[in-house]
Amino acid sequence: PKDPPNNMTFQKIPDEVTKFQLTFLPPSQPNGNIQVYQALVYREDDPTAVQIHNLSIIQKTDTSVIAMLEGLKGGHTYNIS
Repeated sequence: PKDPPNNMTFQKIPDEVTKFQLTFLPPSQPNGNIQVYQALVYREDDPTAVQIHNLSIIQKTDTSVIAMLEGLKGGHTYNIS
């Protein structure tokens, strides 16, 4: 895509420590059909250990995407990009 997703918001899922929900605006010029959205995940206590997670799409329209980021471990603080 010509531009990245933007206006990303995160929503904690009650009683879940391994996943959370993201909502964002898709790229305005996607350059074709987007097959997958990925997130780079860094643990705050080990920023050199970068993980790439495929997002599970829950709902997708031309103006918004709701997705789930899964596979995290409880007890850690993460940075997402």
